[in-house]
Amino acid sequence: MNVVAPGLLGLAFGSAAFLVAHMVMTRAGAVTAEPLDVHPPLWPALITLGLFAAVEEAVFRLGLIGYGARLVGFPAAFFVSVVLFAVVHRTEERLTPLAWANLLLVGALLGLLYHDQGFFAALGFHWAWNAWEWGLGYAVSGEKNRSRLPAPPVSRRLGHLPYGPEAHWASGASLLASLIALLVVHP
Repeated sequence: MNVVAPGLLGLAFGSAAFLVAHMVMTRAGAVTAEPLDVHPPLWPALITLGLFAAVEEAVFRLGLIGYGARLVGFPAAFFVSVVLFAVVHRTEERLTPLAWANLLLVGALLGLLYHDQGFFAALGFHWAWNAWEWGLGYAVSGEKNRSRLPAPPVSRRLGHLPYGPEAHWASGASLLASLIALLVVHP
């Protein structure tokens, strides 16, 4: 079983999706940045983000879609996975309708990536998105999570969007473009 090619595909796909969203948010003037005195070590944070992504992919893709499809069929298992993925990512913050839509969209994207390319492609995309988000100074899954995984030496915020990049239209556009690309390349 080849895990390297799908994993690299996921890493490249997730990196491109987040970096496009970041570039658009920055160019639109939505991002503020401030230097921090905190310098958390890089590798422990990246390993932690990788472990979180692996657990989530194991639960939502391998468990709910992979095993669930055998019990209730792919469409039902896929739907449940997408909805529960969004609900679990709610954290303590009040989400805007756009943040809900973007979380549903990323759940659908990861589910289709898993279905089409396998577990390691979905894992690579998920880890890359979270790693770039953290590495560029955003709080992963909202500002209230920043204390759990402190940002690197710069803190980037999206003004009135306490949830972070997933609550911005640029992320939705980037995720939607990624989903369309996946559907066009592998219908």
